[in-house]
Amino acid sequence: MTAARGSVLRPQWFAPFLADRGTRKPSPHTMKAYRQDFDAIAALIVGSKGDLAAMSLGDITTKAMRGAFAQYAETHKAASIQRCWSTWNVLCAFLYTSDLIPANPMPLVGRPKIAKTLPKGLPPTSVQALLAAVDSESERRASDWMERDRALILTSLLAGLRADELLRANVGDVRRREDGAIIQVRGKGGKDRSIPGRAGTRRGPRGVPRQSRRPLSRSGKGALFHCERIGGVAANHATFRRF
Repeated sequence: MTAARGSVLRPQWFAPFLADRGTRKPSPHTMKAYRQDFDAIAALIVGSKGDLAAMSLGDITTKAMRGAFAQYAETHKAASIQRCWSTWNVLCAFLYTSDLIPANPMPLVGRPKIAKTLPKGLPPTSVQALLAAVDSESERRASDWMERDRALILTSLLAGLRADELLRANVGDVRRREDGAIIQVRGKGGKDRSIPGRAGTRRGPRGVPRQSRRPLSRSGKGALFHCERIGGVAANHATFRRF
């Protein structure tokens, strides 16, 4: 039996799967999701949340998985069902290729289709509130830099960047064009993508005071929002804690 966080006992055959996924260096949230999704379905199959280790490889059948997911679907949204199905599909594929089960039953288990949605932009009132918070002097500290914070917000809004993409961006990733700019970022899942920005995108990073920037080499390297007074990129800065 395999002991895990919160004294949860899982079957021994589940540990090699986690070890195999771990070699791919997923995020801690992904590893946590693997455990949670396994626990949810395993508990429905064995009939007890406290006896997950009792689940055997022989319990992984098409009938059992269909029944467990039907119960799971009664109390969860489509996105959660889709993620859980994906976890079990990967797990069963691993068990099948390891010659531990005769077949992967998941292709025969139903799952919801998630409609693709476009990202939603912030309404003007929220943008005004963010900029007003930056300009506010009531909570300002010695390490706060109004110009840099405004540049962070405006660049993220105009280019549609995620917080992690914004903080990892380098000066050399910004390429100017007549109608705006293109920012090359490492996106979600480690995928590179080129993001077009409006004309105002070029003015965002340039709004940071010269003394706040890290000295840049001729190669154009250096964090886009590096601040010497903080000792690195603004990843731990109050901007993202306040907003």
